[in-house]
Amino acid sequence: MSDTLIPGWRSPAATRWASLGKRIRGWKENKRQREQIYLVAPAGIPNFGDEFIARGWLNFLASQRPHADVWLDCPEPGRAASMLRDTHPRLRTTNTLWQMAYQSTSDNAEGIGEDARRLTRELGSPKVDIGLSQLRSMSTIHFLGGGYLNDVWKQNIGIVASAHEAKKLTGLRVYATGQGFLPQSDDSAAYLKRLISDFDFVESRDDAGASVLGITHGLDDAFLGLAVNPRQVMNEANLPEIMILIQSDFLEGSDEAHVTDVIRDFIRSRQDEGLQGIGFVEAMPPHDRHFYDILRDEFPDARYFSFQDIWERGLPAGANQTWLTSRFHFHLLAAAAGAKGTWLSLAPGYYDVKHGSLATLGTGWSQGSVAPGGEAPAPAASEAFSDVARRSALTKLALARRLYP
Repeated sequence: MSDTLIPGWRSPAATRWASLGKRIRGWKENKRQREQIYLVAPAGIPNFGDEFIARGWLNFLASQRPHADVWLDCPEPGRAASMLRDTHPRLRTTNTLWQMAYQSTSDNAEGIGEDARRLTRELGSPKVDIGLSQLRSMSTIHFLGGGYLNDVWKQNIGIVASAHEAKKLTGLRVYATGQGFLPQSDDSAAYLKRLISDFDFVESRDDAGASVLGITHGLDDAFLGLAVNPRQVMNEANLPEIMILIQSDFLEGSDEAHVTDVIRDFIRSRQDEGLQGIGFVEAMPPHDRHFYDILRDEFPDARYFSFQDIWERGLPAGANQTWLTSRFHFHLLAAAAGAKGTWLSLAPGYYDVKHGSLATLGTGWSQGSVAPGGEAPAPAASEAFSDVARRSALTKLALARRLYP
C-alpha cells in the first residue's frame, strides 16, 4: 500500500527518506555493536582541575578506544563540548544525571539516592527520560576524579545512585577513579558505601576517604593528564617568579581584608628575597579574579593569566617559581613542575584533606591559613616530587589501561 496521497506515486522526497531510513537502521545496528562509554564529571563550569581531568581521560580514550561512543555527562555540556572539542572524535555531551539528581526534594542522602534510583528504573520525569533510557545501553559508567561526591554537594549522591540502579538493570560496568569522597556524615557515608560496594572499581585519592569507605587508596586523576595531555606548560620565557591563585569562594568565616593582607605580605616577602615578576592565575572564573582586582593597583606590573590563557596555552609554571594557592590541582601541577609553594587551607574537612593528600605524596609545600591570625609561611618544596609525579602519572596510566584494555 502506498504511503503517499497520490495512488501509485512515490515522490523523490519519499525515496530519499527511505534511503535515509536504511542508513539510520544501519547506524542503529552499528551503535548496538559499538562500545558505549559514559563518563561523569563536573566539567564545563569551568574549573581548570576538572577540565584537565576530563581532557586527560578523553585523550586517553581517543587513543585506546577511538571507535567507541564516549558520552560526557556534566553540569555544563555546551561549554564542555566547546573546550573539549579536540579530544575524542566521538564525544557527545549531556547533563542528564546532574539534572535528574537536582530534582529530588529530599534533604538526606538516602532520600536523594532513592529518588534517583526510582527515576532511573521507572522513568516518569519528562525532561530526562530520554537520557535515562539511553543510560541502559551503556557499556560502562565512569565517574572521573574530583571532589564532587561528598556532603559539600549533597545532591550529587543521586548521580551515584542512578549508576547503581543502571548496573542493577543491565549489568553494565561502573568505575569511580581518583575520588575525593570527604567530608561525609555517618549516614551519607553508610549509604554511599552500600552503593559503591557493587561497583567494579572504586578508589579514593586520599587515605582518609579510603579508610572511611573501606576502598582502595589511589591517586588523583590529574596524574593521568600529566601522562597524556598536550599543552601542559606555557612555552614562554620570563614567566613571573611569584604566582598567586587564591579563590574567593569557600572563604566563609574568613575576613576578606585579612586574606588580602596574607597575599600582600607573601608577595612583599618574596620581593624582599629578590624574586621578580608577579602573576595572578584564574582557574575558575570569576572566583579567582577577586583578589587580583583588589591588589592590582598596589602591584600595577602584575600579570593576569585568565582561564582561557592557561587552557589554550598551558600552565605558567616552572621550577624557578614560588606559588601561593588555595587550589588543590595547582598545588599538584605546580609542584610537579618543580615550583616551591605554600598552600592555604580553606573549608576544614574538604580542602585540607585534598592538600593533605599531596603533602603525604611529598610535595614538601608549606601550609598556611586564612583563619583569623593565620598567615602564609615561607614556601618550600621537595626536589624529589617531580620524580614522584612522573611515577604517579605512569601508575595512573597503567590503571587506565587496566580499566580499558
